[in-house]
Amino acid sequence: MHVFPIVVARGRSSRTLFSVLTGLLLVIAALAALASPARADVPSTPATDPFAAPLCEGTTVSDPSQAEGTVADLTMVFGQRLVDYNAGRMVFLYNSHGENTVDTPVCGVRYVEGLGPVSEWAYCTDFHSLYCNVTDENGNLTQDGDILPPLEDLDTNPRLTADQERLIHYILTTELPMVRDGVAITTGNATQPQRNVRQRAVWCISEPENKPPFLETFCAENLTLAQQQSILDTLPPDPVDDAVLELSGTGTPVLTGQETRVTMLTNIATVPIQLSAPGATVTVCESSVGQAVYRDGELQVTVADGGPASIDLCVTWPEAGPQVVTAAAEGVRPAVDQLHWVQSPASVDGVPCQVFSSFSSTRSTAVSAALEVIVSVAPAPAPPTMPAPAPTSPAESSGSGSTSETRAARGAASAGALAATGGSVEWGWVVGGGAAVLLGVVLLGLRRAKAISTPRRHAPEVR
Repeated sequence: MHVFPIVVARGRSSRTLFSVLTGLLLVIAALAALASPARADVPSTPATDPFAAPLCEGTTVSDPSQAEGTVADLTMVFGQRLVDYNAGRMVFLYNSHGENTVDTPVCGVRYVEGLGPVSEWAYCTDFHSLYCNVTDENGNLTQDGDILPPLEDLDTNPRLTADQERLIHYILTTELPMVRDGVAITTGNATQPQRNVRQRAVWCISEPENKPPFLETFCAENLTLAQQQSILDTLPPDPVDDAVLELSGTGTPVLTGQETRVTMLTNIATVPIQLSAPGATVTVCESSVGQAVYRDGELQVTVADGGPASIDLCVTWPEAGPQVVTAAAEGVRPAVDQLHWVQSPASVDGVPCQVFSSFSSTRSTAVSAALEVIVSVAPAPAPPTMPAPAPTSPAESSGSGSTSETRAARGAASAGALAATGGSVEWGWVVGGGAAVLLGVVLLGLRRAKAISTPRRHAPEVR
């Protein structure tokens, strides 16, 4: 390693140098973080006292809590085991027989946020590597008496292809009928023989070449390359590492009683999505019928996990006001947490330690999304428009001899129409008109009499 002398200057140059050094330290810290191996969950409150970890699924030939050898209770997390557990690492407890000897698979415990210690079986994926799974009296991991570094999480097994990892994931999560030494048996975690068959099936995938004779026979009977390809052809695409769940609107005004569109972007197909829009009517729009099914508040996406699907939901609100659409999903499992890889980064006499894989069946995440929609009252319908009056005919405006006849006919029709409304309409008009004429004559006579009796005033002469 090269060592560079650092000269601290004064004034502005010293501040500049300090800024440069600070930036370099930040870059180095970032690179160190990227180079660090992946970690499991770290307890928010570290365990201070030794504790008994839960047993792995199924039964064992021996009772791990009543073991022979240097560790009397193999379920205890103590010494270096406790240090590793508090650091977020997996800790190996006992092997498939319930003993502290070299064997596979191995029961390991780790901390899971919200659940505490969780134990699960870890299966060997490198047949020709060492198991490195025995614990000494101080809780150290050992192989042939040599103390080894603690287990480290890996993002993947560098020896395996993506298809091999998918097949191992399938084997660790599916009970498969197989034949071992001429006897039918199903893979699983329930008993030591079932775990043994599941371990052999994993090796059929991870060791396509250089198999020992017993494994060659087993794989030829149960998992040939053609059978492996057939399984791959039926597997859905792997889920993406991060769950996607987003809601968006059309951006246009929303009115009561009017159907509007809410778009959901998601890649969650393994579990139903809880959808809530209080008071609204929700359906899957015709454009997305083949992508999802909505029933009783649950939206089940029918497309395979992977790239996000865009699903249109048709929503109608009967009332105005601010409305909220929410979507939530629980039990969403990112792929990197489904298949858990661990390894002791050591070698003994040039032989590396084993990479183990296990299925983190208890690890899950929850995601949610919300969209606020402002719904306005739909405008009242406009009043009906009155029809325009009919145009006047040329005969009525020409001044010909027929005008008097037309007017007479209209007069007669009007008189008839008025008379039809009830009462003595014609006599009422006659009496009222005569009274008005008589009153006018009387007023006119009184005015003239007043004018005669009043002397006139002359204007002054203008000189």
